[in-house]
Amino acid sequence: MRPSPFVPHHALLSIARSHDPLLQLPAHDLLLTWLDTLSRWGYRSVSTSALAPLAATALQDIGFSTAQDLVLLERTHSAADNFIGDLPSLRGRWPGSRFPSQPVVTVILQLDCAAFGDQRQMDQVTFREALCATEQSSIFVSYVDKLMVGFVIVGVSDTHGFIQRLAVHPDCRNNGKGRQLVQTALAWIHAKGCVSTVVNTETSNLIALRVYENFGFAPMNYRLSVLEMTLS
Repeated sequence: MRPSPFVPHHALLSIARSHDPLLQLPAHDLLLTWLDTLSRWGYRSVSTSALAPLAATALQDIGFSTAQDLVLLERTHSAADNFIGDLPSLRGRWPGSRFPSQPVVTVILQLDCAAFGDQRQMDQVTFREALCATEQSSIFVSYVDKLMVGFVIVGVSDTHGFIQRLAVHPDCRNNGKGRQLVQTALAWIHAKGCVSTVVNTETSNLIALRVYENFGFAPMNYRLSVLEMTLS
């Protein structure tokens, strides 16, 4: 658990392996002690990381409600794939580093806020978590007149690729920027020898869903949920 950097008295509950459909949370009486502890620490509300159905149900049973409904999409790769990755990647501050310089990170987070709003934006911690969630990762960016207008965080673990975050500035949507970012991400993942790529997005994000479907992504057999709760 950590405090939200954007919402006063709001706790962010991050659960390891939260995407795992087989993950089981502790018994209800222990979960209730989590809520009691958060209340005693002065928090008035709490939200979770994205959870698979089994874990989400356990928290819904003690009073959590759904804040975001996320669809999971997967694309299977084949030898015939021929994606063109023509966008630049951001290099780390030193050889082998995953993290760009702080001024560049600031620009990325400002763009992310413009794309997702101040309730869903990444902060420094979630940005680092996205880059470190997989064995390898990279960031590809799109510019217009030297101004960053889009980025995609992409990762690989074993033989599976993951699109961790895709953001396009609202002023630059519906002009191919999202498609170009996804294509570059898939080119990088395919070059790593992956058998599939997974991504999630809100069920209401019709623009993103259309882009992914055009690249051959199909819904998986379960969804993810971000939950929230007001504490007494």
